[in-house]
Parts: sequence; structure tokens; C-alpha cells
Amino acid sequence: AIIKSGIKKVVIGMVDPNPLHRGKDIKILNAHRIKTDCGVLEEDISEINQPFIKYITKNISYITLKVAQSLDGRIALRNGESKWITSRGSRRFAHGIRSDFDAIMVGINTVLKDDPSLSPCKSIKNKKFYKIVLDTNIKAKQGMRIFSDARRFPVIIAASKGSVVRKPKAVKSLVKKGAIILGIEARNGLLDIKDLLRKLAQLEIINILVEGGGRVVGSLLDEGSVDYAMFFIAPKIIGGKDSILSIQGKGINRILDATRIGDIKIKRFGEDLLLEGKIKKY
Repeated sequence: AIIKSGIKKVVIGMVDPNPLHRGKDIKILNAHRIKTDCGVLEEDISEINQPFIKYITKNISYITLKVAQSLDGRIALRNGESKWITSRGSRRFAHGIRSDFDAIMVGINTVLKDDPSLSPCKSIKNKKFYKIVLDTNIKAKQGMRIFSDARRFPVIIAASKGSVVRKPKAVKSLVKKGAIILGIEARNGLLDIKDLLRKLAQLEIINILVEGGGRVVGSLLDEGSVDYAMFFIAPKIIGGKDSILSIQGKGINRILDATRIGDIKIKRFGEDLLLEGKIKKY
């Protein structure tokens, strides 16, 4: 259509990162004597397209981490109480951004403790929205709220391959409720994060928001799988060695190996702060 339209020049923000198409359209335009101006606002456009660039070049989902914690990095008291550490404004904003993603991911402990619906608060058109639960040993039950709208927002239960084999009745009951069961490689009782993200990418899930808990967050950071981080920080100190940390996992052995967040942005929601930034750039 462009070639036949008489247009003499086409302005292109960035070249398509898809290896199958990269630069081909530009060559076709140039072959028909249509000038092209590439790279206009390329940096800004690249920022917007980070999830797609990772997905299309690495064949793996883009991970945004969202943590709501106290000033000293706690997400719950030692007795499990967690409502509410951050303010209503923070929670409203955090809930509202779910619809910007293709999926939300949590661990089974979060589901068992809070019984959340994990549904987006805004209407979503022209795409699916998935709820992903990391449930190594298949502890999820039919009556949980995550399944209340599973026909509209599919629930993915990521379980170890061994559990899928050992618990056929549980698998059957969850599938009947509308769940998608993914058998994931596991080691030392933990799901293989890279295998998980590859299989989620195969379902065309590009952009995932991770909402916890601490074990899930720690596992993703240990594997270097987090691309962007959002920390909602309330000016509260909980303390106690047995209170629940926002990030668990193995951690690091040297400060030099600490995960760094760049291009920091800071916003306020009442007394709370949102600190967010990039961990990786594609």
C-alpha cells in the first residue's frame, strides 16, 4: 500500500528486532526509491518495546518484579500478618498496572495464605491475561478464588514434572476447573526458572508481573531472570529475625555480585515511596 501510494519518504523509529523480518521492509522501500529515515526517537521507542525485544530475540518472557514492603524489607510479621503494610494508594496503583501485562505470577504460599483472585481491575481487550502460580507439589484446590474467572483469565499451574505424574487426580480436578498444567523441570525441590520462562514464552506470554512471595522473588533473582523492579516501600519498621523478608532465595557471596537497578524513578503515594528501575536492557 505504501509503495503504490506515492509516498516519497518513510520515518522509522527503530528497526524490527525480529530476526525473521529485521530490515527487510527497509530494503523493499529503498528498492522502490522510497527514502527511509531510521532511528527517529529510537531510544524512547526501544524503552517502550523492551519486553517485546527480549521475547523476540531471546525466546523468553520479560519479568517485572513488584514488591510491597516495610522500610526494613519485610512483607509480613512472623505470624504471617501482612495486611496492610503499604497504603491504599500504593495498592490501588499496583493493582491497576496488572492490565499492562500479559500475566501475573505468584507462589503457591501467597495463594494459600491470602486466597487472592489475582484478576486485573481494568477491562482487557484483544489479548489474554494469565494467572501463573508456582506450585511445585500441586497444593492448589478447586475452590480458590484464582479459579473464579478462569475461563476469562486462564490459570497456569506450574508444577514439577514429578508431581504431575504422582498426582493425576489433583491435575484432573484443576484442569476441570480451567487450569493449564505445566510440567516443569525441578531440582532440590525448586522449579527450574529458565525452563519455566521458556515454556511460558511458548504460550506467547511476553510480559510478566511477579507479585511474590519472597521465595519466588529470590529464585528469580538468583537465576538472573528479573528485568525490571518496582519496590513500594512503606515508612514502617517491623524488625524481628523471624518476620518474613521480601526477598529470600540463596542470595550472593560478594557485594560485587549484588543486583543493580539503574535509571531509577521515584514516586510518592501518600507516605509510601515507589522506587523502580531497570535491571537489564535489550
